Amino acid sequence: MPSKLCDYEILYLIGSGSYGKCLKVRRKSDSKILVWKDMDYGSMTEPEKQQLVSEVNLLRELKHKYIVRYHDRIIDRSKSRLYLIMEYCAGGDLASLITKCRKDRSFLDEETILKIFSQLLLALQACHGQRRRNGNQGKVLHRDLKPANVFLDENNDVKLGDFGLARVLHHDTSFAKTFVGTPYYMSPEQMNKVQYNDKSDIWSLGCLIYELCALVPPFTAPNQKLLAVKIKEGQFRRIPSKYSNDLQECIASMLNLTSTLRPSLEDIMGSLMLRKYVKEYSEQSLSIESQSPVPPQAIGMKAREVEDRMREVERAERDLQRRERLLEEREKAAEDKMRTAESLIRQYRELCDDRKLIHDSSNKYRLDMLNNKKQVHFAGDARFKENRDILSGVGNIRYNVDRGLGDYGKLHNARMDDIQRKYRDIQKPTYYKKRPILGIR
Repeated sequence: MPSKLCDYEILYLIGSGSYGKCLKVRRKSDSKILVWKDMDYGSMTEPEKQQLVSEVNLLRELKHKYIVRYHDRIIDRSKSRLYLIMEYCAGGDLASLITKCRKDRSFLDEETILKIFSQLLLALQACHGQRRRNGNQGKVLHRDLKPANVFLDENNDVKLGDFGLARVLHHDTSFAKTFVGTPYYMSPEQMNKVQYNDKSDIWSLGCLIYELCALVPPFTAPNQKLLAVKIKEGQFRRIPSKYSNDLQECIASMLNLTSTLRPSLEDIMGSLMLRKYVKEYSEQSLSIESQSPVPPQAIGMKAREVEDRMREVERAERDLQRRERLLEEREKAAEDKMRTAESLIRQYRELCDDRKLIHDSSNKYRLDMLNNKKQVHFAGDARFKENRDILSGVGNIRYNVDRGLGDYGKLHNARMDDIQRKYRDIQKPTYYKKRPILGIR
């Protein structure tokens, strides 16, 4: 359930600016110390209001150890005011730290600067790696890197804040303004009114690290016109000699006038100077989402998402079981067809063998019949006995074929029987009439 103004106790005013006031508050439910930013959106145009809503939604999505944690928002429509409830950073901001060092005439040690540098790189990496939900706006850029927007917690760890809000609330510029409103961190492409990109954030980060070392911005001038000339020339003094040449060269590469020649975040993080620090603080960098309690609304949404997911899984399982049953049926049908095919092949081979046997037997019999010429037989003639033996042989063929073959053999035997009968019909008249024909008594 969204919180209300009455859920917080105001402790004191932290600061104020063109956007409104920043107050330290205590949440009554758990006594947690937070900050709310009181902003007046009544004078904004509708596109600017939509942009403000977009930026607030972006803050809600960015969750990282080195990024200021967004907690809630409260909208008072009757007064046209927006209240952002944010994480409280007890260590102040880098602008206050630089002012203190300048006042004390002391410089930060290089170890501290490299720690801040590494943590800012990790925060920007999380920022640039985040995609806006509406897809067409590309990667998320900070747009307003300056010491006043980099905070420190009670452990002096970096907390990067105020993503893009200055551009919305100042209406006409996204320039980081300090020192009486002069844009010391404006990149050359912004001066030339070229589209802002991730290399512009690299330029602003280079200016910030330079100021941490030198306690003044790299480009200074009494007015904005002269400042623009200096920025376009790209000339700046070396950082104090107490700092290493590696740090000087890294800053110089980030302040290259040509944006495409500036190193990427990954290039800087992989340098020998920063590699050890980046690894150390990257291991410490845990998702704040996993460290903080989940709101009841989020729990309900997660529960519904889990239920929907479970229903999808159940539907998928039922569909899988149905497909498995169909597959089993198809496999069984395929096995039946295979057995039928094997049986048909076996029967075909047997049929071919039967036809070959019948063909061979029939050809042998025909050959024997052609080789035996018809002769007139006399009673008691030995040749008549041979013919009788031939007929006897035909009977033997019939017997053997009948035993070895099936229906085709029976058909063949029937034909043999018919041949025998016809042969006997011819034989009998010839035998009884041979004496009168020859005139033998």
